[in-house]
Amino acid sequence: MIRHLLKLVWNRKKTNLLIMLEVLCSFLVVFALVATGINLLSLYSRPLGYDYEDVWGVKVARASSRYGAWNAEDAETFRRLLRELESMPSVVVAAVATNGPFSNSTSYWGWEHEGRKVESEIIHASGTYADVLGIQLVQGRWFNEEDRVLAWDPVVLERGLAQELFGDEDPLGRSISDVEDEGDKDRRVVGVIEAFRRGGERPR
Repeated sequence: MIRHLLKLVWNRKKTNLLIMLEVLCSFLVVFALVATGINLLSLYSRPLGYDYEDVWGVKVARASSRYGAWNAEDAETFRRLLRELESMPSVVVAAVATNGPFSNSTSYWGWEHEGRKVESEIIHASGTYADVLGIQLVQGRWFNEEDRVLAWDPVVLERGLAQELFGDEDPLGRSISDVEDEGDKDRRVVGVIEAFRRGGERPR
């Protein structure tokens, strides 16, 4: 009986092979859909690292004919703008940043540490940026007005980047330098935050 069944299977091997291929392709498609769904659900469930409720983003740009570094006049204009915004009854706090959440603008920077080059997204932000977005520090502090007179630039890192650069060592007070601009001021870590998913739930 078994020999007879095996003979039937062998005689219909081409048909059976096609059926097996169809079953395999169906399994691969279902597996890919389930894996994608689990990955998207995992991304959605992870915390963003900030709160965008009741937060407005306003893009401010200079005239197209004026490019390059900002001068003292530009800085004073922005300070006046912030003061005007904060004087409005409906505004609790205002801040300045180069790249806000969900914006299409992205800046990357090359950091050098112990001979290794590490590329990371960078955001230049004012001292009230953490207050606007409700960013929680896990170590150290945020920027403040006293930082303006320092001989070095303060830096706040994500926990993941701090782990990549310094491992289990304490990152606070540690120095990191820019690969491209060797003449810039020294940069030192003053704080560490959890993951900051600027683009939302999408993968980076």
